[in-house]
Formats: sequence, C-alpha cells, structure tokens
Amino acid sequence: MDNSIYDTDDWVRGNRGGHLLQFFATDDELQNWLLTALPDAFGPYTLVGADSVRIDQNQYTQCFFEFPIHKLKEAMYEKDSVRWQYWIRSKSITPILDVSQCHFITKQLSFQGLVSVHHGSYSNRGFHDGWQESTIGIVTQIENLNDGQQIVNDKYLGIYKALVKEIKKHLCYSSFYIFKDGSEVENTKFGLMTQGVVDQYRQGVKFVNRPGRRIKKTIFHELEKK
Repeated sequence: MDNSIYDTDDWVRGNRGGHLLQFFATDDELQNWLLTALPDAFGPYTLVGADSVRIDQNQYTQCFFEFPIHKLKEAMYEKDSVRWQYWIRSKSITPILDVSQCHFITKQLSFQGLVSVHHGSYSNRGFHDGWQESTIGIVTQIENLNDGQQIVNDKYLGIYKALVKEIKKHLCYSSFYIFKDGSEVENTKFGLMTQGVVDQYRQGVKFVNRPGRRIKKTIFHELEKK
C-alpha cells in the first residue's frame, strides 16, 4: 500500500505513534553513527529534507534536498545558515519518494515514517545562547482528522531502534538546563551529553545546557531499559 500523504493538513500523529530521543552530540559523532549504526539490510541510505525558500515578502515554499549519508557536514554548512533538519531515507524501504504533490514536504517525510534527525540548531534566547540538543525521532502512526482513519507505517522502526541503541552507548554525562533567572535543573534522563560535547564545552563552545556529572554505568543501564 502507498502510504504517501499529500494533504498533510488533514493528518496528525496518532496517540501512540511517536518515538523520540533527545541528546547532545558533536557533528563528527553523529556522522559516525549514521555511517556505522544503520542496518546494512536496509541500505543504501540518504539524508533528505526541505529548505524554506522565500517567494515574496509574505510567502515561502519548501524545496526538497537529498545528500548521501556520509555528507552530513556538507549538508549542514553549505548554506549561509546551518541546515539542521533531516530525515533518513532507506532506498530499500522507500525506492520512490514523490514530494512533488505536497506543499509541506517536511511533514510528509515524517508522516511516511522516515527517521527524523534534528541537529545543528543554534538558540539565540538572549540569556543563554548555544547549540541546542539533537533529536532522533519517528512517527509510526497517523490519524485523519476528518474520518479518524489510521495508518501505521513502522517500516523504519528497526532503523530508528538501531540508531538509538548506538547513540545511547555514548551518552555519559547529565546536563543542566539554565533558566532565565540563572537557576538550574539537572536532567539525567533527557538531554544527556557525549564526551565529545563535554570536551567542546571545556574548549569554549556554547551549548544551551551545561555538562553535569558523569553518569555511572548502573544508572545508564537503567535508562537504556526504559
């Protein structure tokens, strides 16, 4: 069955149709995971997405892009502003990807079940600027707002799980979220950091969270079970 969704305004994510992992990682770490963690059985892979392009003063359109999986940093930094939103396309699962009929390409990619990768977004909040956390996500079920029809599209779930499993092995620091008034709260479940991020922070690179304590293996194993 063709699960392509073109009228995306009529559809929403189902109540139990989403999975998400939030974390802090460097460009090189994420690139390495994309090259080593994705199952060979579903390759080859590419990174797809859409840029927002201004048509006139009040109107924008989305222009599709696609890069080989090994060119993450080229995709990120080829434009004046960092491109931070991608989806992983398996050409075995999705040999044909038609985005010509959809105005909201990024929403279509999510609703077709591709694995989303958000990485490289920089926050200018004014009180604590820095690189934001990255996310890996997937939408496996959508529902039609008009008639309640549900579509399950979980063909990419194995890819998502394989990538998340590899990423979690490298998340070894908690992080502190800093509020506008300067107060902080430690997070040991979401927004964990890699050693690479902590090293960059110590070298002066700004992140919206600051590194916390190194997480013991026993704590990490409990997180992994969840």
